[in-house]
Amino acid sequence: MELSGDIHRIGQRVLNEVCAQARLWLDAGTPRRVAVNVSPLQLAARTIVPELVEALHRHRIPAHLIEVEITEGAAITDLPRAIGQLQQLREAGISIALDDYGTGFSSLALLRSLPLTTVKIDKSFVDNIDSSPSDALLVGGIIDTAHAIGLSVTAEGVERQDQLQLLRDLRCDAVQGYLISRPVAPEDLPQRCSI
Repeated sequence: MELSGDIHRIGQRVLNEVCAQARLWLDAGTPRRVAVNVSPLQLAARTIVPELVEALHRHRIPAHLIEVEITEGAAITDLPRAIGQLQQLREAGISIALDDYGTGFSSLALLRSLPLTTVKIDKSFVDNIDSSPSDALLVGGIIDTAHAIGLSVTAEGVERQDQLQLLRDLRCDAVQGYLISRPVAPEDLPQRCSI
């Protein structure tokens, strides 16, 4: 799909749908922040900023209700271009999350150089934190480091109550996973989830 160029057309449609859904929640009195994944090609094409800003204006959505998620691969493909695109999104008020942190060539330098708001710790690091002291120590280190440079942290793949409690103890800001909710249609989303 990315090689055929369809990713740009589909990506633009997804951005529009995300903003339309955010508008529905806003009109219903239950505003929610919505995250949308962006591919490396979308980021490299330099169209993501105007497309997303236009969708925000069309649906009259406050920018803080949208979070763009990128992977390390998307950022590293062309780091200067990625930084420029992401900085423009940040200046527009949109949050930026680095998804699946730890699965690629993660480095503290990457965390420092990208204009991020959030780091999402990959499920592979979270899987055994309630049974492996070294995994818990590693996750705690990631959380402390991210907090020290002003980033919030989301842990992915939380499936057990013991994991959730440990993440609370480690001061993780947010979690996602089957313990909180399986994927659901927008109308079936729980009213409020917190850790």
